[in-house]
Amino acid sequence: RSDARVFVIHGEPEACKDLASYARDELGLDARVPEKAVEYEI
Repeated sequence: RSDARVFVIHGEPEACKDLASYARDELGLDARVPEKAVEYEI
């Protein structure tokens, strides 16, 4: 699905950022590491 999102929530902060970056750059996914106290519509 083109509107699908991936939230990376498990692991050390830097590893989460790296995985989200890989998912975006290499797999073309809308991936992100959610920020604390921020609400996301799913």
